[in-house]
Amino acid sequence: MDINKRLSPFVSGSEAALRQAESVSTEEAPEDESTKHESADDDGSAGPADSDSDSDSGSEGIRDLEGDQVSDGNQHEDALTDADLAGAEVLAAHIAELVGLDPPHFDRSVITEAIGRSSEDTTKWWRAMGLVEVPDGVVAFGEDDRAMAASMANLLSAEPFAESQILRLARLQGASSARMADAQMELMEWLMVRAGVSVDDPLARTELLEDPAIQQLIEIYEASILYIWRRHLYGAMGRWIGADDDDNIEVVGFVDIAEFSSFSREMEPEELTAVVEVFEQSAMDLVSTHDGRVVKFIGDGVMFVADTVGSAVEIALSLQERMREQDPPIWLHSGVAEGPVVTIGGDVFGNTVNLASRLSETARKGRVLVPRDSVGDLAEREDLQVQRVRRVSELKGVGRTHLSSICRLSPEKIQAARDKAAREELARKEELAREEE
Repeated sequence: MDINKRLSPFVSGSEAALRQAESVSTEEAPEDESTKHESADDDGSAGPADSDSDSDSGSEGIRDLEGDQVSDGNQHEDALTDADLAGAEVLAAHIAELVGLDPPHFDRSVITEAIGRSSEDTTKWWRAMGLVEVPDGVVAFGEDDRAMAASMANLLSAEPFAESQILRLARLQGASSARMADAQMELMEWLMVRAGVSVDDPLARTELLEDPAIQQLIEIYEASILYIWRRHLYGAMGRWIGADDDDNIEVVGFVDIAEFSSFSREMEPEELTAVVEVFEQSAMDLVSTHDGRVVKFIGDGVMFVADTVGSAVEIALSLQERMREQDPPIWLHSGVAEGPVVTIGGDVFGNTVNLASRLSETARKGRVLVPRDSVGDLAEREDLQVQRVRRVSELKGVGRTHLSSICRLSPEKIQAARDKAAREELARKEELAREEE
């Protein structure tokens, strides 16, 4: 369908309201018959009294949008404001339709009466989901909002669930959804800039929302959110069902961008955004590749969990290598710890998390710090250099800890180590041969 036709309800409605406001501002008050006769000359031309009539119509003839006469010209601005508000309501309904929501047509009281809960309850739910807090009496809700409020009320009335548990889930979902929505809008703005369209033009923004590519993006994104959540829930249920007595033991990893504050001051905002996006995307890819799970991004760092210390170290080292390939190279430092944790709402807490975070803060650029007793068979890998940290580290909130530092060896160093091992093996065999003689 033509874009102008699809936007016609909004555009024509707003323009009509504005045209009406402009036309009534210059409308003249009707003249009575006596005024007409007294102000006309014998030849039918207007006399001096006609000028007075024009003056009167300019001061008395201004009317508001309802057609009522008003005393002065200040009402003209109010009429335009009313028209703008009417246009905004139409636009809000139009956008709601585009994203698949029932347009707003009632206030909060309709919801509270329908579900038998107070305004304070529904406001608390909306706040937990990260949605705009709408004052009482404002028309901002539709049938989708009423259905969600009814579902929340039914869920909270069920005996097993506490409100604090449900609101915790709502806060987690709201924060994640808000971030995804913002990312979508950034992509739409990028498309506008790429197409040479002014991002400051509200009508151009609205037209972009009507673009088939944007509509396809919204539809696919909606379906993908449900799909991705189901896949994650599928995996979480599998881990939960297969849990054993040590199910609270996790390997936690932290990776941070080294000297982030200093180089962020030297970068343009766009460059800094690009660095963070590459870091986050690389972290998601590598953690998933090694069967881990990203718990959260924290400023310039990522926190993840993995099945083994070896997997976590591999994730950290691979992420460091990928970021060093950037221009300019980005250096990271990492920490990995294994131990008991508490999982709440998908987040992970406990001393093990604190230890991994402290190790990341302490590690040198390009290295991964782990507790010495967690190294295991990593010391046997020829592609890794595992060094004991001689000095016992005093970690804040953890205490004295014996550590090992791990880095990836270059191919040249790996070959040199192989050559050295071969020479040592040859020397050993020669020594044995001499002893036998």
